[in-house]
Amino acid sequence: MRRVGIGAENKAAREESLLRGIQQLEAENAGLAAGIDMLQEENRQLKEEISLLQEENRQLKDKTAPAQQGRKADKAKE
Repeated sequence: MRRVGIGAENKAAREESLLRGIQQLEAENAGLAAGIDMLQEENRQLKEEISLLQEENRQLKDKTAPAQQGRKADKAKE
């Protein structure tokens, strides 16, 4: 009978240990999920900023295109 008692204690201890391990993994998983959410938001913001910069770049190119055409014509005359 004593062996059965020790076996049951060992099983209960293993189950407790596994439960703690699962809880730790769940907490780690929640932390990683929060980190992923933050990175996805940062990525979205960076994409938005890139779009704004690309539009600004297009506008600057449109403004400077006539001046560049004039310089090219001046160089061609030389």
